[in-house]
Amino acid sequence: MTTRGYRIICSLCGAEWEYTTSKPRDLVIGGVFAAIVRTAKITDDKSIWILQKTGDNKDAEVFLDKEISLSEWKQMVASFCGKCGAQLAKEEKFCPKCGAGRD
Repeated sequence: MTTRGYRIICSLCGAEWEYTTSKPRDLVIGGVFAAIVRTAKITDDKSIWILQKTGDNKDAEVFLDKEISLSEWKQMVASFCGKCGAQLAKEEKFCPKCGAGRD
């Protein structure tokens, strides 16, 4: 049993990551309290996200339908340029493809 609806969509390639709740107690809590609890959980670094669509990035297919924590997702995203999407090495301060600075 899962709930759906919270998504992260990449503005560069259109990939869609979806937040998933699988604990029945998370589904039973009602009203405004549930919205507050869900919001706190989706922003928690331990929250689980699943890649539902790869968008234009076919290299992302290895992550398709696999669970990843938000902290792992943040680390992965930080290794790509926020302007052009090129992969960056850890020590690179500027993108070798477009020259944009690392955020």
